[in-house]
Amino acid sequence: MAIYHHVPNRASLMYLAIEVVIGECELPQESETWQENAKAICRALRRLAHRHPGVMQVFDTFEDWVPGEHRIAEAMS
Repeated sequence: MAIYHHVPNRASLMYLAIEVVIGECELPQESETWQENAKAICRALRRLAHRHPGVMQVFDTFEDWVPGEHRIAEAMS
């Protein structure tokens, strides 16, 4: 219960945990083709999922976007 002195509720705690983990995603340098770029980003996300499997499960069900997701989405485009 001590954690709730720092965050207002469970959703906020999940948001912060996801943001920290997604922020660890090392985006590769932009490739020549969009296909290579997409593959490299998917590999980076897979490595992240292997390092933090529990958080990635929460991420999969979490409905709100965290700022780190925008960075990944921009890299995909």
